[in-house]
Amino acid sequence: MANFLCWTNNGVYAVVTTEVLRQIQEWDRRSIEPREADGPFLEPYPKPIFTFSDLPGLRGVVTGSVEDKDRVLAGHSVENSAFYVPFSGYSGSAELLFRAVLDTGDNDFRFVTTLGEAMDTFELIRSPESVAA
Repeated sequence: MANFLCWTNNGVYAVVTTEVLRQIQEWDRRSIEPREADGPFLEPYPKPIFTFSDLPGLRGVVTGSVEDKDRVLAGHSVENSAFYVPFSGYSGSAELLFRAVLDTGDNDFRFVTTLGEAMDTFELIRSPESVAA
């Protein structure tokens, strides 16, 4: 059994490990210092952040559905903790997400996770059917 942290925003759930949450908290602490000194803070936001949503426009972008989230977290310890929820600021619209990338350079696509990352993180066992021949 592993420990996970979950937060939700606008119909998108985000899940991280305790280690990633620790890195996020450290990132938050360090990112305040350059703002106070009017300097840039360029270090990337910690990840992986696994995202789950039933919003139709986010299928294929998020890690899985809300039902998938419930399945992968079954048997694990889950607590709520506030942190950034990727893909939650686009009203469930892939079009708005793509437009944000093109217009502003805002790129939540850096938070897309792979099946392998999810399986390893949530301690899932790959079945013979999940491995390409």
